[in-house]
Amino acid sequence: MKKSQKILSAMVAAVFVMTAVSVIVSDNGTGNDDVTIGAQGDNWVAVAAGGNYAVAIKDDGTLWAWGDNRAGQLGDGTNTDRKVPTKVGSDSDWASVAIGRSHTVAIKTDGTLWAWGKNDDGQLGTGDTIDINVPTRIGTAADWATVSAGSYHTVAIKTTGELYACGLNDKGELGIGTNVEKNVPTRVGTAADWSTVATGDCFSFGIKTTGELWAWGDNSDGNLGDGTTRNKNTPTYISGGGGGSGDGISMIMIIAIVAVIAVIAVAAVFLMKRKR
Repeated sequence: MKKSQKILSAMVAAVFVMTAVSVIVSDNGTGNDDVTIGAQGDNWVAVAAGGNYAVAIKDDGTLWAWGDNRAGQLGDGTNTDRKVPTKVGSDSDWASVAIGRSHTVAIKTDGTLWAWGKNDDGQLGTGDTIDINVPTRIGTAADWATVSAGSYHTVAIKTTGELYACGLNDKGELGIGTNVEKNVPTRVGTAADWSTVATGDCFSFGIKTTGELWAWGDNSDGNLGDGTTRNKNTPTYISGGGGGSGDGISMIMIIAIVAVIAVIAVAAVFLMKRKR
């Protein structure tokens, strides 16, 4: 093979690798296409999905929902499924929303917490286990900052940094030190420096203002990240670890970049030899 052909082959290989990296990063291998819901310019600003339904907020603060509604999780006052976004009530001060398997929780701009849908484990925090098909205010507090909904439990943080939870607790997912269900928001520990919370099926995560990661609840598959498979019913500190499969995309990018550099280096050597 002539030197010019070798150089051309090296350049083509470099382009191929760079293209592959671009596909991996942009599509992540899913092959999924985006689908527009409603007309362009609808100005959606937030959406939550799960349990065969979705709830979204527009920039005018109105709340919309569609999908499965057998437990009243859409909040439109019925238990009828909706195939298109349907406005929930007439309020226009919704700030954030989260959904579990069949229950919905949301915070308004005034800091009040609201919930509706399935409530058989007290996940709505209303003090009972009765399903509700319209948004219902939870307690009298008006200082809620963020909320997350697991399959059958709810965890929320106040502006004071305090953490509260309610609902199913058989795996310790509420983090209150017991496995007893709670049908009202119950404070988790005494810490007042929580900033972010996320919930899975029967487990929860929280991040403190210090940047520390904590986890509790079901750990049967090591999902808490503490190096064990034992359930935890109180927040447990999760160390930084040494990296793992979660760094997959970054590792692919590093390998690809190294490969591209190697190919370019080989091409440069050929060019230098050719000039001689």
